[in-house]
Amino acid sequence: MSTPGGGSAPCPSCALERRIKKRVNLNLELFEAHWCRTLFLEFCSWDKLPRQAGNMTMRIDNYARFFVILERHTLSVRGIDQQHLFNLFGAEKLRRSFHVVNFLVEKIGIVWDNEEQEQLIENKRINDILQCCKEQPWHREIVTYAKDLSERITYKETPIKPLTVRNYLRAAIELLISAKVTSIQELPEDAIVSHVNNRPGHRASLTIFRTFAKEKYAVNLVLPEKKNKGISNKQKVKKIKAVIEKLVSTPNEREARALMPAAISMLYQLPLKKVLMLRYEHVLHSNRKVFITVDDERYELLGPLPHLMKEYQLGVDPKAFIFAGRSRMQPMSTMTVRYHIRKLEALKGM
Repeated sequence: MSTPGGGSAPCPSCALERRIKKRVNLNLELFEAHWCRTLFLEFCSWDKLPRQAGNMTMRIDNYARFFVILERHTLSVRGIDQQHLFNLFGAEKLRRSFHVVNFLVEKIGIVWDNEEQEQLIENKRINDILQCCKEQPWHREIVTYAKDLSERITYKETPIKPLTVRNYLRAAIELLISAKVTSIQELPEDAIVSHVNNRPGHRASLTIFRTFAKEKYAVNLVLPEKKNKGISNKQKVKKIKAVIEKLVSTPNEREARALMPAAISMLYQLPLKKVLMLRYEHVLHSNRKVFITVDDERYELLGPLPHLMKEYQLGVDPKAFIFAGRSRMQPMSTMTVRYHIRKLEALKGM
C-alpha cells in the first residue's frame, strides 16, 4: 500500500515492517548455532511482540544480544530452563526482557515457577550480602548464622523462607557493625537495645539472632519490649474507603489494577503478597456473587469489588495470575501496589 501523493512511498506500517526485517537480517550475522538463529527469527515474527516506530530497531538489537548470550552458554534448546536463564541474566535482566521470557515459555514450554524465581532471587541477595562483609573479622561467624537460618525449622515444621533469612541476616550484620565489635562474643548485653533505638524495625528480625548468640557463643543479649504503635480502626477505615473510592473513580487502568489487590488485602486482612498470587482458578461465581479462595479459605467480595473482578475477563486461563506483572509468568510486585498507595496517601494527606 502506498501513501497518497505523487510519490510511491510506503505507508507507515509497511515502512516499519521493512525496517524491522532489515534489522533482523543484520543481527542474524551474530549467530553461529542454527537452533538459536531459528529461535531468534521465530521470536521476531511472534504475533505477541509489540511493533512500534521510533525505537524498534534498538529493541531488535537488544533482543539479539539476549539470544547471543543464550547461544554462547547453551548447547541446545533442551538446555534452556528457568534456573539456566536466571544464572545467565539475573532477576533484573529477566524482568526487563519479559517479552523474550514470555516467548520462551510459550514456544518451548519452559516451566516457570514464580516461587522458585523468588527463591533464586533471594538466595543471590543473601550471597551478595555475605560477600559484601567478607573483610569483616566476624564474617565466618555470620556465615555460620546464615547456614543456621537456612536449616532452621519454624513452629509449622517448615523452613524459614529466603526473604526472611535475608532480613534476619541484614539486621544481624547491621547490629555487629553498629556495635563495632570483632566477634559476636564481644557483643555487650544491651547491644540490641542500643541498636533498636536507632532501627526499631530490626527488633523482630533480631529475635532468632539472640537465640543463636546464646546457644552458639553463650552471649546473653537483652531484647527490648515491643512498643505498640498500631494505627487506629478509624484510620484503617478511612484508608480503605479512600482506596475503594479511588479504585472506582480512576480512569487509569494500571492504577486500578494496583489498587484492586490493595483493597482486597485491607478489607479481608490478607497479606498483600498472597492476594497478588491469586489466579483465575481461585475465583468462583455463584448466584451473582463472587468469591476468592486464599489458603483454602473462601471470601465473598463485597461492594464494587465483584463487578470490578468480572471486568478482568475471568476464565481465559485458569492458571494465569489475575494481577499479573509485565511478565505474565509473575504477579504484580508489592512495590508497585505500595507506590500507588503512597501516592494516594500523599494526595489525601493521610
